[in-house]
Formats: sequence, C-alpha cells, structure tokens
Amino acid sequence: MPWTARDTIRHNKSAASNPKRSKAWAKIATDALKEYGDDGTAIRVANAAVKHMKGGGATMKGMRKPKYV
Repeated sequence: MPWTARDTIRHNKSAASNPKRSKAWAKIATDALKEYGDDGTAIRVANAAVKHMKGGGATMKGMRKPKYV
C-alpha cells in the first residue's frame, strides 16, 4: 500500500507541518516499502531521511541499508 502525504501526520508530526517534507516522506516510505517489504522498516527509513533533509527533497538513493533488515 503506497503512502500519501496525508499519512505523514500519523507517522511523523514534524514533517506533517511542511508540505514539501510530507510529500518527500510519502515517496521515501513507499520506495522503502518496495525495497524492504516491511511497513515498520519503511516508516523508520522515511523518518530518518526526512529528519536529515536540509530544505531540499530527499530520496533513498545513497542511504545505507538499515542493520535490522
């Protein structure tokens, strides 16, 4: 199930207040779900990526694979 920017409010309240970060969170979470096949891992990856955003968009490209996968 792909996530949308509206889902951000349930999983990352700080990103939910910024439309650009909400959209990035949804894209990253959806991409991570496709790659890892686990909702919890996808949410953690998206939260970490959005936390480290510096004004621009974020993607999973260049991110290390989580140790718990």
